[in-house]
Amino acid sequence: MPAVRTSFYLVPETQARLRLAAQQLGRSQTELVNEALETFLRDRPGAEPRSIGAGANGAMGAAEVKRWAREQMARRAAPARPKSRR
Repeated sequence: MPAVRTSFYLVPETQARLRLAAQQLGRSQTELVNEALETFLRDRPGAEPRSIGAGANGAMGAAEVKRWAREQMARRAAPARPKSRR
């Protein structure tokens, strides 16, 4: 996929750490920023799943897949409940 030029500001300390990490890893700063953003956007609560693997065999219709996906995303976004001692 072709890259699109984007500008943003970093605080000096973050930019220095990014420069050092790129040097140590032998990678470009652009590669590290792209990797970090992809990880953040993929893993953040409420992120859309790329594929849910449901519906391919026709067992679930579009409405059922949509409901199932929303339930799964809500479970991920919900804070963990402490286990009760019994």
